[in-house]
Amino acid sequence: MNFLSSFKGRIITVVILLVISSLVISSFISYRQLSSSIVGNIDKYSQLQVASTANKINSWFQGIKKGLVATAPDFAIPRDDEQLLLMVKQVFLATDANDILAAYEDGKAITAIDGKLSLDSFDPRTRDWYKEAKQKGTTIITGIYSDATTGGLMISIAEPFYYNGQFTG
Repeated sequence: MNFLSSFKGRIITVVILLVISSLVISSFISYRQLSSSIVGNIDKYSQLQVASTANKINSWFQGIKKGLVATAPDFAIPRDDEQLLLMVKQVFLATDANDILAAYEDGKAITAIDGKLSLDSFDPRTRDWYKEAKQKGTTIITGIYSDATTGGLMISIAEPFYYNGQFTG
């Protein structure tokens, strides 16, 4: 006699199918809930990481900005190039910036890394950050742009300085 043709066999088969289908449905529901929970946790973690990194970057920028604002008046006082280079290097070491550049209205430019730059190779007065700081008369932070010299992406923070009320750089 065939197992499925008996009443007992049919009952067992129906029960097995019901158990299997309930397990499949239960597994699917568990998978959906767990998947949603994992995605939610990943989203929360990612947002927390982004917020934390943004805060660190903002603190870094504010530290550089604070250093530039505090030292800008000292760069306005007429000094020789050697003194200016020492001052630029000191600000560079204190702020943890990638480089510090003191740029003057006469075209003179001194960086912490390269020292005094020749006007032929670099005229700071033509740079957008210089023009914007001069025009606004206050600290500016540029958006991300491609550096004309290296081609790398960068952001500049510029603080204008004045001597006897006159813009000097």
